[in-house]
Amino acid sequence: MENPSIIVGRVAYTIESKASYDYDPQEYVEGIREENKNGSDTIVAFARKPGMVVRYAIGDKWSARVKPEEGKVLLAFFVPNSDGKLYRDIQDEGYETFEQYLRAGEKADHADWFDIGKNTLVKRLRTNVAKSLEEATDGTSDGGSKILSTRLGRKYSRVLPPENYGKSGRVSKKRVGTKGTEKEHGASIRNVQSEFGSDGNISLHFEVSVVDKAKIELCIKTQGGNGKLSLTGWNKEFNTMKFPVEIKDIHISNPNIEVDSQDDTAVVIRSIESNQPETSDIYLTLELSSYEYQPQINIQNLKGK
Repeated sequence: MENPSIIVGRVAYTIESKASYDYDPQEYVEGIREENKNGSDTIVAFARKPGMVVRYAIGDKWSARVKPEEGKVLLAFFVPNSDGKLYRDIQDEGYETFEQYLRAGEKADHADWFDIGKNTLVKRLRTNVAKSLEEATDGTSDGGSKILSTRLGRKYSRVLPPENYGKSGRVSKKRVGTKGTEKEHGASIRNVQSEFGSDGNISLHFEVSVVDKAKIELCIKTQGGNGKLSLTGWNKEFNTMKFPVEIKDIHISNPNIEVDSQDDTAVVIRSIESNQPETSDIYLTLELSSYEYQPQINIQNLKGK
């Protein structure tokens, strides 16, 4: 997309028992007779304006590695972001929106989508829909019968990056002065636990190490640029849209680390003893105004700032 934070579409799914139908689902969607069935238990429909189903993809790349339990079938439906503007290079080829691209790449009988030229939009779309369905249903486990809160908890377990993630991270040892002495500066963060609460908030527990001062900042994961947007970057891109996540509460277990300043998307913490490394458990509560974006946390060392 022109802006990497904009979604390309949405996919919804359900897993049903075949016993609840009078006929096999394949017969419903395409009139496939018993002798011609391919044995698949996944059906993914994809459509575009004005709501026309282009094809029912039965057991192919749209649902790769998704295997419902015996006697069950996955029914999924993908709808593209038809009005979403495409990447500039593709616009230069004459396809301003995703809808225009999909229409141009359809077969004459409107029975499938194909990529145009060297572009790979449809290929990547299929792969990501299949990946989303696999993650949502646990691939080969219980076929998606887990409760909603469990699935959301798994989805947002990636809300925190691995240890030493961040613009600063924990830097290597540096030489200071003229005698070649070495001193370590920096800040690091390590995820301990993240949970999606029944109230819709995310509760985070992570461990942070700080020498002097460090800024813990909320970002939104993107597919382009440096992979994330802070509040400043978000406002440049979407000055009329609210940043989709904010800090509601913070608790620091180590009394030698205190909050220096705080706003809706960032917290500056500092070690009370200057130049004295301190480690602490931190508990954050985040509130999301939209579930279309994946939040991340970045830590930046503010030594000397």
